Amino acid sequence: MNLLLLLIGFSICRADHLSTLPTSAISRFIESVSQDRNLKVECKRDLIQIESIIAKHKDGSQRLQHFFSAFRFGEAYFLETRDRDRWMYASTECIEAAGESTFFASEHPLLFCHGYDIDMKEEIAVGMCMPASCEGDHLLLLNEWRLFATSSADENDINYAECMRSRMIYQWYQRVDSLAVFFVLVALMGLVGVATAYHIRSQRETSSRIEQLLLAFSAKRNIEIMMRRPKASNSIVSCLDGLRVQSLFWITAGHALWFLPSFTENVDELKKDFANFSNLWITNFLLAVDTFFVLSATLTSFHFFRSITSKGDKPELRSLSYWLRFYRHRFLRLWPTSVFVLWILTFGISLAHHYAAWPPTDPYIQCTKHGWENVFLLSSLTNNRCYGWTWYISADFILFLSSPLFLLALKHSTKRGIILSLIVTLISCFLNAIQIIRFNFPPTQMLFVQPPVLNQHYMQHEVLIYNPPQYRIGAYVIGLCLGYLLSGYREPSGASLSLRAKCYGWIGSFILGLVALCGLYPAVQGWNWPIYNVIYGSIHRILWSLSIAWIIYACHYGFGGIINSFLSCSIFMLLSPLSYSAFLMHMVPVFGFYLNFPFPIIYSGTTQIIVFCAIQIILTLLCALIVVLIFEIPSLNIERIFLLGKYSEGKSTFESTRKAKANFLSSTNDMHKKILNKIE
Repeated sequence: MNLLLLLIGFSICRADHLSTLPTSAISRFIESVSQDRNLKVECKRDLIQIESIIAKHKDGSQRLQHFFSAFRFGEAYFLETRDRDRWMYASTECIEAAGESTFFASEHPLLFCHGYDIDMKEEIAVGMCMPASCEGDHLLLLNEWRLFATSSADENDINYAECMRSRMIYQWYQRVDSLAVFFVLVALMGLVGVATAYHIRSQRETSSRIEQLLLAFSAKRNIEIMMRRPKASNSIVSCLDGLRVQSLFWITAGHALWFLPSFTENVDELKKDFANFSNLWITNFLLAVDTFFVLSATLTSFHFFRSITSKGDKPELRSLSYWLRFYRHRFLRLWPTSVFVLWILTFGISLAHHYAAWPPTDPYIQCTKHGWENVFLLSSLTNNRCYGWTWYISADFILFLSSPLFLLALKHSTKRGIILSLIVTLISCFLNAIQIIRFNFPPTQMLFVQPPVLNQHYMQHEVLIYNPPQYRIGAYVIGLCLGYLLSGYREPSGASLSLRAKCYGWIGSFILGLVALCGLYPAVQGWNWPIYNVIYGSIHRILWSLSIAWIIYACHYGFGGIINSFLSCSIFMLLSPLSYSAFLMHMVPVFGFYLNFPFPIIYSGTTQIIVFCAIQIILTLLCALIVVLIFEIPSLNIERIFLLGKYSEGKSTFESTRKAKANFLSSTNDMHKKILNKIE
């Protein structure tokens, strides 16, 4: 029994599945392949000299070690999934061997290439570091390395390869696309500065459309909007701010730690700690996404039913124009900022470093091919190659498109609406179970440890079960039902619950949340519990969503106690308007931090990763604040000027009649609803 546990533990904790050869063997390979007559003269010359060139530097021994360690081979099938972090680590080792820096170029740049037979992905993938002058010969060198390293007599040559240079041929300031992004950002920041100065100096009310458009960019006004509490406290669910911000922090920390192994030397020790029970908050961080679904749906439903019961003009639910406005605003709320961030990340920030990212994850490479999927909000239905974390925006919008079915069912009859919601949720759970059984998937995406007893291809899991909205609709439907209850459309208050019911509710919420969070542990440990994995994998998101739904319900109706006080505190109210831009931008500080941190990182324990996460969360909020002030809120203000508020002489830019506000509240979403309530 002890031997069995030892073998299981070894299979889990061994994180580096790539192989290499001794330094002496790699030197013999380089010496041998440099004599190949098919190589270019420059490539042959640089191959012969490469070791001596690297060794002559002050840190030559360390750079040589990086150079030789970049010669790797492993299973091609897992190149972009289980082994992704080790391939990224090998590519960075090659970059480090070149001795490049942001401001100083190496006289002898290097090139890291990996390749495999694209028609036989179950075969071997190989990667090696070579002089940049060998770029045209990289397929030949990769095939020779495969033959030398594996002694393979396989007739299938490597026919697909991707390479990254230690320094891009053209830096960002030499590229038209990057310069365009730079000057647009400078212009927007300048516009914010001018608008803010004009707003401070001008004491009179705005009297022209030009002034309105200018003041839409005023940082003074927009920060006041973000900081001001709504006058009608019953028009918001205050605890949502805390849940939203904490979910954002959780997502940021999870993604930060997901990429940590790609830059860590002692990765076995790191992943062994990830598999601990105490670190389930890391390995199961993707539950935060279900919190986002619940929050989004709750606000959609809450404001829909509040608009029906409000004293102002009632929405005309049988009018096509009403539903077009309903969809229009959601689209305009999500789409402009999403596309703006996509543009600046693809053609600006992704090219700002002196070397590009690993090709399979390089935003410039992937988004120039697949960015249209993000533009049309379809990435949750495709392979999601461009900025993978933004699949949520696509899924949320698609689920929003379906929301009127549930809203109208609940409006017509509580019983029928709940039955419809229950049926859809059960179907979604059943579909999850079918996919888990069919592909031997783990209960959720296993980004940190991939036990061999389960399907280790977590990108396949992402495309087939994690991203598509039909598998995530359960959490969204729970949010729609919750918003219906909170609105008091049929029953005005939840205060009628007995003390016993409230206690049972809190106990149930705690148990459901604990099961959802900790139930992943058997899969993390690699225990072969197929029936358990199917059951847990199909319902754990529902359990988590129900737990979150009770917390919101209890806090809104006044029996949340200290939890409500914490979730509703002012700091979360201030940070909540940053959440959308922060979600879109959070991977920029994550990668920026690692790219500028001394390589390799030596993992030293929990304190280190907490510090890393805290730094990256702070940087994320700073990036989000910039995007919010130069684009997100100004775009909402401009939308309001042209589509919503009634313009009249002598009135404030952001004033609109109560009639316009009442008509619009039903179709606004979370942050914009708060902004509209703050502005009178």
